[in-house]
Amino acid sequence: MDLKHLHSGPPHHTIHLANAAEVGRFGEALAVRHLLDQGYTLLDRNWYGHGEVRGELDIVVSQRDTVCFVEVKTRSTALMAHPAEAVTSRKVDSLARLARAWLVERPIRARATRLDVISVKVRFNPGTRDLAAARLDHMQGVSAWR
Repeated sequence: MDLKHLHSGPPHHTIHLANAAEVGRFGEALAVRHLLDQGYTLLDRNWYGHGEVRGELDIVVSQRDTVCFVEVKTRSTALMAHPAEAVTSRKVDSLARLARAWLVERPIRARATRLDVISVKVRFNPGTRDLAAARLDHMQGVSAWR
């Protein structure tokens, strides 16, 4: 999937997203592109916790001396709720546990850590699953811990 022409307007070529899984993968790819364009360094994607800490970290990036754990929520604009509303306090607690487990496995020295949420809203052309537009919102510091 080529994302170079997609920002908040229509694509220059047709992108067909057949199901929710494809919409989610598209949102994550768009989020990674956004983060790299903003000068972040990609450290990990789709990392799964194991043992007592189960779950997934969508994206892990760093910028200067901060490691950011990024949760991506992608939704169709046909849905009323904002994608970030799916990140409840329970989800934040789970992401914090996953982030700690990720840091234990990595020899990364970070002065700070941060949880960010990237919301992606997609709009389809009428009557199709062809992407008409995508809008990305990056909320920094939803939760912080050391």
